[in-house]
Amino acid sequence: MNWKSIKDLIKEELENELGNEPAPSPTTDTGNLPSINVGSNKFKLRLGVNKNETKLGIKVKFIAERPLDPKIKIKLEIAIMKKLQTGLASHDMIPSKDPDEPEDNTIGIWIPIEHIRELILDALNG
Repeated sequence: MNWKSIKDLIKEELENELGNEPAPSPTTDTGNLPSINVGSNKFKLRLGVNKNETKLGIKVKFIAERPLDPKIKIKLEIAIMKKLQTGLASHDMIPSKDPDEPEDNTIGIWIPIEHIRELILDALNG
C-alpha cells in the first residue's frame, strides 16, 4: 500500500461519513485549509505531525467555525472516531482522540507513528 492508496482510503471514508460531496484534498498550496461538513457543522481539516514524544505521529484536526456545544462535540468525536477506526482497521492503524486538544472548537485525533511504520514495512515486504 502506498501513500496515494492511504490518502484515497481516508478520502473515501470521509466521503462516506460526511455525505455525497467529495472530501477535499488534505493539503493546499495556498495555505488555506480545506472545509468539510459534518451534519450541520462546518470544519476545516488540518493534517500535521505531532512531535510530542508520548504522542509521536500524524495529527488530524477538525476545526469548527464556531465553538461547539460540549454535548454535540462528544457526539461528533464519537462519529468521527468510529468511521476512522473502521476505515483504518484493515491497515492495522488505530486512531486515538487527542485528550490534550486545548481548543473548544477543535476535535483532535492522532495516529501513532508506529502504525505508519508498520504500514510501510508491510507494503515493502509485500
